[in-house]
Amino acid sequence: MLRTSSPPAAPRVVDGRDRQDLWCASRAHARALAVRRARALGPGWTVVHDARPRPHFHLARVTRRADGRLARRRAGARYFYGGSRGRGAAGLLPAATAVPPERDAAWEAAAEERETQGPAPGPDQQLRAALAARRWPEAIAAAFALGTRDENALTDLVFTALHPERRGTPIARHETALAQEWRRIRDGVVRPALHRLFAAGPAGPPAATRVARSTTWLRRAWAEHLAEKTVRMVPLQLFGLRATPVHPYTVDAWRALERALTATGYRPRSVWNYVNRPITGGSGPSLHAYGIATDIDPSCNPYRVTPDRPVVRFSAQPTQDQRCAEVKAGRADTAFTPQQVAAVEAITTVDGLPVLAWGGRWRSVKDAMHFQVNVSPDELRRGLRGG
Repeated sequence: MLRTSSPPAAPRVVDGRDRQDLWCASRAHARALAVRRARALGPGWTVVHDARPRPHFHLARVTRRADGRLARRRAGARYFYGGSRGRGAAGLLPAATAVPPERDAAWEAAAEERETQGPAPGPDQQLRAALAARRWPEAIAAAFALGTRDENALTDLVFTALHPERRGTPIARHETALAQEWRRIRDGVVRPALHRLFAAGPAGPPAATRVARSTTWLRRAWAEHLAEKTVRMVPLQLFGLRATPVHPYTVDAWRALERALTATGYRPRSVWNYVNRPITGGSGPSLHAYGIATDIDPSCNPYRVTPDRPVVRFSAQPTQDQRCAEVKAGRADTAFTPQQVAAVEAITTVDGLPVLAWGGRWRSVKDAMHFQVNVSPDELRRGLRGG
């Protein structure tokens, strides 16, 4: 039953007990109030609709337990709507600004993905999943991110995953066939993977370790931040150009990118971050819709489909304008130099995770204008190394 007391200014959050139920005149009003409360609670809280006992919205937070199972924590307040208020119902709540329908649709899709799949897995969970699926380069990258840098230890990791029946037993002197297999793993799997992790492209210095973070992974990690539903974008002026809206958690990352490109001699003419739109060539939300991706000089760093050219083509011209001219003539993919890209890729968190990924590294397309945050909100908020 709905309580008779007047609605509180800020409902107390509990964990499934002692609910404080509130009544609103319309569905839009109830959702707007729930979204406002989710923003006040901070990252991780999502708005959930439930039809029973009466249509209402409530807040929930999906977390992953230590054993890997998902747990759903629910806030105490429920925002009922529709029909008559009923006997003893709390009075009409103050009006709130309704959330635009297109943001509602985007939010619900992201919230559904997060609820069914859970928060984005960390490197340890990525490692276990990659080993189980025998995706060796991904497993080696995850182990590297967790601090395993020795090629022999990484070879042991792959070998043990291939031979679980041995339970980690060392290879004996007489097991020559297994010893040969171990060396083949080291030479044919581990060493090439380590080389790719350190490579920065032609003529470039070693880049930071690049751990694969897919668009799907990043959508799940930043799910509650889609389309300004929990955190408002903030204006940020970069390179002396007009301000662009960015996610507030990413300000330090974009400042670090600005310093890296300025120090290596690149002068952008166009920079833009937040746009609530679908991903190029697809229907899912772009990472720009989360405020965690930035495009720089699209005319000189274009988006191109390159199914037959997995490696980006850099220009050898000495000036930025000359490199841009080669891009427009089709002889190069980007006006950035390898050193400029490597300087951005060298930006890391205090835990050593690479903060930004470049779209020019992709195989089937080259989105050379595009830099995207490559870590979760929690990883990013721990701070940047040297920042």
